[in-house]
Amino acid sequence: MSNPMGATRPIPFRIRRILLGGFIASSAGRVIEGWHRRGRPGHLHPGGLTGEVLAYLWDEDQDAAMVFLSDYLAELNIHHPDAGTFGKVSLEELLRGLGLCMPMGFEDLDALAAKAERDVPDLYGSPI
Repeated sequence: MSNPMGATRPIPFRIRRILLGGFIASSAGRVIEGWHRRGRPGHLHPGGLTGEVLAYLWDEDQDAAMVFLSDYLAELNIHHPDAGTFGKVSLEELLRGLGLCMPMGFEDLDALAAKAERDVPDLYGSPI
């Protein structure tokens, strides 16, 4: 079951969801921890790694990218132990923050934001 260094293979869907869930919890946790240390700024900066993961998902499966955004908002607003401590994070605030974290050369931010405005509210399950 070992692969030579550099070889790739598909990640089973269940494992992918576990990995993404852990990443989202960690990334949102870093955002909230920063708010504890410095206060909540007037903008949300999800971090460069979040931008890289989201750009990868967008290129591979745009619907998966929308689930990622919905899950990220849910972590910030509902699931994290300190969710809501600093107020609710809206989809619009998250989308504005993506401009700060997407990798150089990512040219689909407007298309990603338009799809998110259409799809994420239904995935989130309540008004954002």
